[in-house]
Amino acid sequence: MTSPYRKSEEIAAPPRKSGEMVYRPRERSDRVAAGRGAIHLFALPAIAGGIVGAMVRVEAGAGVFLALVAANYYRSHKQPADAVVLRVADGELCVLPMGSKKESFRTKLADLDNVAMETKAVERVLDVGANAVNIGMGQLAPNVAPSGDTRRIVLEARSGTHILTKEFFGDAETLEHFAQIRRFLRGVGWTPLPEREEEEEEEDDDDE
Repeated sequence: MTSPYRKSEEIAAPPRKSGEMVYRPRERSDRVAAGRGAIHLFALPAIAGGIVGAMVRVEAGAGVFLALVAANYYRSHKQPADAVVLRVADGELCVLPMGSKKESFRTKLADLDNVAMETKAVERVLDVGANAVNIGMGQLAPNVAPSGDTRRIVLEARSGTHILTKEFFGDAETLEHFAQIRRFLRGVGWTPLPEREEEEEEEDDDDE
């Protein structure tokens, strides 16, 4: 006789995983900007406040300092450009611009076929003007450097594709983020469509 408890354990589906990650394609440049931002946040307001305090009153200088610090702090904490949040809950993936509650994309994990990349080659123009160093090549000196690849990440779902950012970014950095996004999605239970198809083919072969 089959135990009802064992039957209920077999029928019960495993709990769905949830998670969240932030994709910041400008992360490296943001680190540099953060150092500059600290200077602007305190140094420049201090100089301006000191000048006003010396020329007018100390209270006026303090007011200018606090006003500029508050303005710089607000500006630095606005919605970052191109940063998006990938959130998974109840078997669904939701994409939102960072700092916004408005969804830009939503799909079931089972309907997400793949995470891919779009590539665009970018040519760089060299400076061959009068002030540029020309190593004896004269007019034969090239004015276009070898092209380099830029990339952006795309979510491919049954309902269509969704580009995470409009802009293309550096090759190496985008590849790093690409791998992080795929690891995150796998961690919450996602399997790419090609792997799902392979598993189905293996199951069909076993049944035969």
